[in-house]
Amino acid sequence: MNKLVLFGILCVCVVAATKPRADSKAKCYAETDLADLDVRATIKKSISRPEPLKQIIAYLACFMQDRSILTADGIFDAEVCKKEVRPENAASANPVIDACASQRGKNALETTALLLKCLKERDPKLLEKLDIF
Repeated sequence: MNKLVLFGILCVCVVAATKPRADSKAKCYAETDLADLDVRATIKKSISRPEPLKQIIAYLACFMQDRSILTADGIFDAEVCKKEVRPENAASANPVIDACASQRGKNALETTALLLKCLKERDPKLLEKLDIF
């Protein structure tokens, strides 16, 4: 669950300026074979089984890439992420994004996992506030 929450927090930065979020969500749910209700249930139950967590990390990586927050080679753009945070969440999300922005893996999935871990350590409730699932 810790990684799942981190993963959600990472996605706090999710939303590109011109493309509707719903399009990114639908695309990434289809690509990862996840359903909205499955993800929400997993988050609320704090399930930490590896398979659902891997799918959720894949969903978040897809979502962030589709929103131009993350590149395929794992480069996270904190400024783009912060621009996409809803105003009501900016005060709590932006400091977490800044604190975790240096996390970088070998690719988008590794970076997403690292970002989730960092984000969860700093604000475990942030994921629930974001419109990423």
